[in-house]
Amino acid sequence: MEDVRADQRYLGNERIRSEVNVPLISNSRAISVVAVDHPQVGASTQRDLTLPQTVGAQIAAVIDVAVLHELLKRAANIDALTGIHNYGYFYQGLEEEIAHADHRQTPLAVAFFDIDGLKVVNDTHGHLAGNAALWALGKVIEAQVRTEDVPARYGGEEFAIVMPNTPREEAKKVVQRLMDTLDHSEVDLESGGTIPMPSRSWGVAAYPLYGHDAESLVENADTRFDGRKRSHS
Repeated sequence: MEDVRADQRYLGNERIRSEVNVPLISNSRAISVVAVDHPQVGASTQRDLTLPQTVGAQIAAVIDVAVLHELLKRAANIDALTGIHNYGYFYQGLEEEIAHADHRQTPLAVAFFDIDGLKVVNDTHGHLAGNAALWALGKVIEAQVRTEDVPARYGGEEFAIVMPNTPREEAKKVVQRLMDTLDHSEVDLESGGTIPMPSRSWGVAAYPLYGHDAESLVENADTRFDGRKRSHS
């Protein structure tokens, strides 16, 4: 464009007066744009298009592959139903945080909880309702935890949270607030209507008091009930 200021739609840098834009196309999709700017009116010429047009396809292909790689990497770490981390990512994160806590001599807590009432939901409303409950629970957890925490679906109806730099007593308060929020949450059913969030039991273990490795911490958190004793009915 000879003078971007002549176009009222232009919202870029006020110092820019002329600009050339080259779309980056990969697999018939525009995935980005290369912009060549200049502070003088009419400074951009056809020659300014040569380099972006020459390398544009290669740049677009590299960006496309990088984005796909990142999406696949994220998908491999995420539980498809709940949208939070999966078992593998949880253990990797916990082992890393144990190493950090040991090196820095900082507290670390692990929370573990079961969805005790999920069987009742499945038996009463069907497995789609159970899936809806797990999805809703994942969204609440994701919204409540800190950025540095690692929430995960451990497996089936079991969930866990790695809580770096958190003493056990503080972690218990955080998890209790999460459980209170879940107590007041409802599950939207695909068939219409809502049901209460299923009941849960939970425990919190701290490193290194209750274990020096990931397996010991999870086992202790699973057996150390700080809220609602597990029901096996």
